[in-house]
Amino acid sequence: MNQDFPSPHVLASIGCGWHVSELFDGRIQIKLRETELYLGLTDFRAFCVLVKQVCVCRPSHTALLAQAGEQRTIVYYPAQRNIVVQFDQVVLCLTPRDLPLLVVLCRHAEETLIHGDVQNQNGS
Repeated sequence: MNQDFPSPHVLASIGCGWHVSELFDGRIQIKLRETELYLGLTDFRAFCVLVKQVCVCRPSHTALLAQAGEQRTIVYYPAQRNIVVQFDQVVLCLTPRDLPLLVVLCRHAEETLIHGDVQNQNGS
């Protein structure tokens, strides 16, 4: 059985195969090249809050860059040159230059969602 679903609404996109889309069922898809993360709207907003908390410094030792509870953290591991984002049961491994891109992507997606919410409330 082939069902036709509406195309996802792209909320934000940056080069390198990264984008955030709102799916037909209201979930938010975060796609970082081959990695895809699906969140409800509330969790997506919490994910953005976590990402935007990140300290932009590059410490020389393992450092907690952001935290929102026990299972929502961003940690920098300089020996491996990795940044690990843990969000509940999901773990993403990023490079230090990926993290600013993720921050920009989340900010743009949030702005698009807010703008869309305002338009919907105004009847546009």
